[in-house]
Amino acid sequence: MLAGIGGISHILLIVACDDGIMAQTKEHLAILRLIGRQQITIILTKADRVSVERIQTVQTEISQLLAEHGWPQSLYFVTSTLTGEGIPLLRSDLQILHGQTGQHAKLGHRFCLAIDQVFNVKCTGLVVIGTALSGQISVGDTLWLTGINKQVKIRRLHAQNQLVSQAQAGDRIALNLTGDISKKQISSGDWLLSEQPAFAVNKVLVEVETNECLKNWQPLHLYHAASHVTGRIALLSQPPDKPLLAELSLDTPLWL
Repeated sequence: MLAGIGGISHILLIVACDDGIMAQTKEHLAILRLIGRQQITIILTKADRVSVERIQTVQTEISQLLAEHGWPQSLYFVTSTLTGEGIPLLRSDLQILHGQTGQHAKLGHRFCLAIDQVFNVKCTGLVVIGTALSGQISVGDTLWLTGINKQVKIRRLHAQNQLVSQAQAGDRIALNLTGDISKKQISSGDWLLSEQPAFAVNKVLVEVETNECLKNWQPLHLYHAASHVTGRIALLSQPPDKPLLAELSLDTPLWL
């Protein structure tokens, strides 16, 4: 979930009517709240397995949980793949959402893609996959690969599972790359950038929003785009001070 979360523009929260709210539901909502509370749609599945009263109970519980995380009102769809209940209405709503998608806010910025998969394809060569967070690219463009600090060239592009000549911010992209590189030199979390970055960092000053109390010099796991590194946090202020400021000391440098 965390690797691709930076590229989403709308949330679909799916909860089974028979299971109700699970531990993962609460964890996912906490993460989504911390990244900025995009619009959310609730899909209740397996409605054919439970009573109307159970559906109403689950919807009430979800509404209370959403309100706690900052979503006071949300759209609900009660569905069943067995009976088809709610599916046409959900399909129509998703089509409307897709039609309302305007120009990406970061389309005019420099191109930036976080790599989360890398593999070789027979007769094609090296392919990397990731979500474009800003900018746009075309076949033939040259990009900077942070993992090996070298330039690479785009031979082919697939965006949203289609062969294309261009791709842009918000797209899920597969890039066939050429250059003096091999699969073993690239890792999940590396970046493809339109320009060479200045430097990687191992200390970062941050403003913190947290669900739990933090201790000074507490170990932490940091997820940034497709990267996952460890480090420690040095608190520069204490609750209830706002903003809560801290310095992150990272065990592995990050390109930010």
